[in-house]
Amino acid sequence: LKATDVAPDYSTAFYYIGSTYLRMGEFDLALERFQKCVDSGGDPNVYLDSGWIYLLKEDYENSIRFFQKSIDAGYFNFLAFYFLGLVHEELNQKVKAQECYRKSIQLCSEQLESDPENPYLHSTLALGCKAMLDLERANKEIQISHKLAPDNGAILYDLARFYALKEDEEKALELLKQALSLPLSPSKYEVHLDPHFKNLRENSTFTALMQT
Repeated sequence: LKATDVAPDYSTAFYYIGSTYLRMGEFDLALERFQKCVDSGGDPNVYLDSGWIYLLKEDYENSIRFFQKSIDAGYFNFLAFYFLGLVHEELNQKVKAQECYRKSIQLCSEQLESDPENPYLHSTLALGCKAMLDLERANKEIQISHKLAPDNGAILYDLARFYALKEDEEKALELLKQALSLPLSPSKYEVHLDPHFKNLRENSTFTALMQT
């Protein structure tokens, strides 16, 4: 906390402290620091991460609000639209969910024209295509993302999400175990609440992985 003691308006410090609380599963403390980040000038990451926490907490109204802020800020809009689709799906708002997934797919496709080797664009595109039942393209994009970043915890985490949605539990758990051992992967606190893995929560291997 020394950075904020020295410079209490240092928004980046608040963001990193909030991110640490997020990884510890201290979601309310994370949100407090993220709000201080916003109040002191903001870091564009804070909107996406706040929306993600509210999604995990099933506070969908605030989740939508912060994902929209991320979109308005023009930051990770392709991912914010995908998560918005996920929120609307959790709310059983199928038409809105599909609109958001389509927008995520469109943005990923456009941004890949200038950044074709961005693994995050490919993995998010794969998840969006899976949600829209374009399985051929989804399978192609998820393999590209894996090839581009085989040791990236966040990408392996997206792969685990993808295979969980495909109901390939063995593959999903294998990738999830790998992801959690690498940098950039979300924490187990996030994994346990991530709606992508809701069908795995009764799986004994998943339960054991969450406890190790």
